[in-house]
Amino acid sequence: MPRIGIPRAILGKPAQLERKFLWLRAAEAYRESLSLVARGERLETEILERMGYAYFCSAIQSNDAGQFRKRLREAIATYRKAIVRFERSRGAEHGPHLRCWAMKAYLEYWATTKHRLKRRLLDQSWSLAKRALRSFEEVGDYLEFARTYNQLSIAVAISYQYDWNAHRRRQKLREAIEYGRKAIRTLPRLGDTKQLVRAYVRTALFLDTTLDHGFEVEKQGELDREALEYWTRAVRLDRSTAVLEIAHPPTGFWRILDNEESLRICGEALNLARDSRDNFATAWLLDQLAARTYWKAKITEDPKERMGIAAKSLRLAEQAAKRYDLLGFTGPNDGVMWAHSPYAEHFLLLSGFVADTNKRRQLLEKSWREARELLALAERSPYPKIMSYAHHVMSKTALNLARIETNTHRSKMLLQEGLRHRTKCIAISRRIEPSSYQTLGAHLRYLAEAKGDLAELEEDPKARNKLLLEAVRTKEEGISLTVKYVESVSRGQGHTLRPILGRYYYEYGDLLSHLHETSGNEDDLRSAVKAYEEAARWCENASVPVRLAECYWKAGQTYDNLEAHTSASENFHLASKNYETAAHEIPQLKELYQEYALYLRARPVLQGTSQARIRREPEQTESRLPSHFGF
Repeated sequence: MPRIGIPRAILGKPAQLERKFLWLRAAEAYRESLSLVARGERLETEILERMGYAYFCSAIQSNDAGQFRKRLREAIATYRKAIVRFERSRGAEHGPHLRCWAMKAYLEYWATTKHRLKRRLLDQSWSLAKRALRSFEEVGDYLEFARTYNQLSIAVAISYQYDWNAHRRRQKLREAIEYGRKAIRTLPRLGDTKQLVRAYVRTALFLDTTLDHGFEVEKQGELDREALEYWTRAVRLDRSTAVLEIAHPPTGFWRILDNEESLRICGEALNLARDSRDNFATAWLLDQLAARTYWKAKITEDPKERMGIAAKSLRLAEQAAKRYDLLGFTGPNDGVMWAHSPYAEHFLLLSGFVADTNKRRQLLEKSWREARELLALAERSPYPKIMSYAHHVMSKTALNLARIETNTHRSKMLLQEGLRHRTKCIAISRRIEPSSYQTLGAHLRYLAEAKGDLAELEEDPKARNKLLLEAVRTKEEGISLTVKYVESVSRGQGHTLRPILGRYYYEYGDLLSHLHETSGNEDDLRSAVKAYEEAARWCENASVPVRLAECYWKAGQTYDNLEAHTSASENFHLASKNYETAAHEIPQLKELYQEYALYLRARPVLQGTSQARIRREPEQTESRLPSHFGF
């Protein structure tokens, strides 16, 4: 909130209450202080502005929706009074006056339930905030410039999510970054550490978000370093203030920090947000934690542990939705586990953790039913990325369900419906973020999988070969985009997405192996073995020994089919070593993994093994184990 030069005698009590997050009492204390100030004085307008902000913060702390709306109305009414007083005492078009107008529009965004009006109010708030920023810059008041940026840049962080136009989305994010940089350049010499820390974090969040959406791709390394430097400086100056600032839009940090570090920081911020009784900050962090916990479940190999982590992810999403609902807010975070309908993706995740086909089918049928509800809710939301996300989950669920469907007719129908939803995903993504490596890469990979599965159902050899060729080319394009994204995120270090990319290469190898079965071309097998070796490379140093073992096993099998027996022997040996590691790390499956390790250690000297048996080995592994790569 703005820290305006109010005499200490009047400011003291409400300021002390603010530091304790007692916002309603602070607002009442400001109201009492108005009786000490003559009407029409400049000091009166400044107190009214502070009082309006305190009422808004108290509204965010409300225990129920009715209380929230009541306090919000009080905040809006107080800002209206401040605007009138500013106009009478100082005239229009000066910084504090414009800031009050911007805050009034932002508060009205919270008060309305109509999405079109919400969007207009957010755009209006940011437009007024920019005018206020320019006004403060013209008179050299850089402290108020920074305070205005920190207070109102949240409006643009939400508003860009409404836009269907990629240029407007980029423009809004770039504006937020440039104003943040200006605040950072001027604040160090003004001595307000808290405002500087907040500006560092907000600018870093915008940089992280911009890059994650594929904007400024050509400068991503440079901008990553800038964002990380801002975050590092902020934490060094005031860790509590820095950590708490991530409790507000935009979302982050998905690029500059790894998943484990982000989980720790979000958990730390959540404790601070709960202490402040800020429902929005708490909901936003629960939302972030739900997504990050989902990804942790994805890469966890211990069967019992990952089921518990997945259940925790769902609980966090449900808790976030409950807090959002109290405030009438629809979350824009689309990556995974959309808080307002997380069940389709949750059941889909669980289906990848079970080996029993009947249990997997039950979970996928649940996911399919929930996916329809997700799509209905997403289409009523104002965010294009949420609509794309819903089509993505629909497509992914249809694809997985088709793979275990025994009825060929229904399997083909599911695949065709999956293709239809995937096509819609891609259309939305190309429209709103045409340069996003991550998003387009994912959609192309899934599109390739659907084409490959349709090829399996195709009876005509030529048609099947054509579909498989299309699938291979699409998969290759999707993976190449994903590699660029993961390399930019991980900067060569360990990262949650590295073993997941390993899975994508593993699937690519399988697709090439299927193509070889149709084409008979040994070049397809050579490409397949390269894919399996790439899969292993991406899984290295990621603490996923079972996945690494499966990659080496498939590489060894493929080398054997190429009669490159020395290379096959080397890969079987590496697979055996990783199964030994897995037996030590996952006691529940120790006996099974030891059995695989012993078999693979002996495998190179089993000269009489038939080719049919060799081809079945990985499939037998997957039939006896939960799907480690169930992405």
